[in-house]
Amino acid sequence: MTIADEIGFYNDVFYQAFLDRDMESMTELWGKDGALLCIHPGGVAITDRVDILESWAHILESDNCPQILHKTDQLVSFGDLMLMTCFEWAESQPDNVLLVTNGFIKQSGIYKMVMHQAGPSAISALDVEEELFEPRH
Repeated sequence: MTIADEIGFYNDVFYQAFLDRDMESMTELWGKDGALLCIHPGGVAITDRVDILESWAHILESDNCPQILHKTDQLVSFGDLMLMTCFEWAESQPDNVLLVTNGFIKQSGIYKMVMHQAGPSAISALDVEEELFEPRH
């Protein structure tokens, strides 16, 4: 399995945990050692693991938790830090596409999420779904 395949796998684990509202998988995915960063759309930077997991619990346990669709864009390596960019959007708001960066570092031989940031994108869901842009990975 290539590094790109591994990162793609763990990125998919993240989105599956989101879809399934699976806090156990989300907790297991996030890194346990070192620096962490999570910035939800319109939110502030969260750097404490407990606070990050509480933010995800709040989202996943909400009656308004969105059903998120995503499409991988590209993988960028910064030494040990692997950044996967994606486009994501809620099924209920296909015109509100976010550009996301998910960061992963190996901890004890397994890639763990150490960063998640999501913000507005100029790409529309129609463009993403119809592949009017070419992913670069």
